[in-house]
Amino acid sequence: METGVFECRGCMRLHEVEQTSSNTIIEPTLCSECGGRSFRLLQEESEYVNTQLIITGSKDTSRKLIVVFEDDLTSWDNYNIGQHIRFTGILKTYREEKNGRFNFYLYCNHIERLSEELFIEEEDEEIEKEYGVRDSPEYNAWRLEVVSRDKVCQCCGSEKYPVAHHVFSYENYPKLRVDPNNGIRLCKWCHGKYHSHYGITNANPKTYT
Repeated sequence: METGVFECRGCMRLHEVEQTSSNTIIEPTLCSECGGRSFRLLQEESEYVNTQLIITGSKDTSRKLIVVFEDDLTSWDNYNIGQHIRFTGILKTYREEKNGRFNFYLYCNHIERLSEELFIEEEDEEIEKEYGVRDSPEYNAWRLEVVSRDKVCQCCGSEKYPVAHHVFSYENYPKLRVDPNNGIRLCKWCHGKYHSHYGITNANPKTYT
């Protein structure tokens, strides 16, 4: 609430009071018309800030960050679950009431949805940094066999941009890395969506289905 509109219960005079606290509603102290001290908040006449709050986090860590949106940024019509979104804003602090500790939140002033192609490129770079280069002759042979065997993406049926995906993850099952039975053909978009939802290391038949 930015401005509260209060009605004096005695004379019905209206009073506007700027709200400077996020925890309590500030009422008028005295009616300027009749001197009364009893007021009723008129919610529909009061002014509010259109605000939404989300809590972001990473699957790999327990760190969380509160993000606050206001006004024209509160519409989420163009965003869906599983998309990768960049938030830009001002990092601020607030004090928690229970323990008195100071914590962070992001006052967001810009939202940008990252393209699937960009995330797939970043994901490929992360895989190579973490697990090593995947261009060995054995790995290339495995990839070609999986792609040619399945012919189309096993998720959407697309023939474009084929990717050989490990059913059991590359990291957790090293003995199955070049086993053709441990591969399935996806297109790069379905592959990117899978890993953006389940992460890089959690591939297994249960997550695939």
